[in-house]
Amino acid sequence: MDERRFMRHDVNNPQVVNSFIDELNYDKVYPLIGLVGDRIVGIGTLHFFEGCARHRGEIRIFLSKDFRRRGLGTKMTQALIEYAKRKSLYLLEVQVVRDLTHDIKAMQKVGLKPAVRWKIISCFLMEK
Repeated sequence: MDERRFMRHDVNNPQVVNSFIDELNYDKVYPLIGLVGDRIVGIGTLHFFEGCARHRGEIRIFLSKDFRRRGLGTKMTQALIEYAKRKSLYLLEVQVVRDLTHDIKAMQKVGLKPAVRWKIISCFLMEK
């Protein structure tokens, strides 16, 4: 499965990817990367909401295919959840493609609870 079709941004476009770096604002997004040598094998982000939703956040994780099912995504998710707690977020959301049953189980393993199941996406929540 090509998960890129579910991403919000065209990550095949170098200008889009460069804008992530050039416009990085730690008040809006906290990035976490998994490195093996010089190779980035995982990217996780914690997105902060603003205004009346400032108590909410969203976690996004993407791993290289050869680094899936090794526990890296779980560790990265746990690290982002812990950072979210330190930032006093009360509600975290993670969206997972419904066909990715291993990913769904991993979200439950770290304590996230299934909240909504749409046709394509399952949504998980963590409440403080």
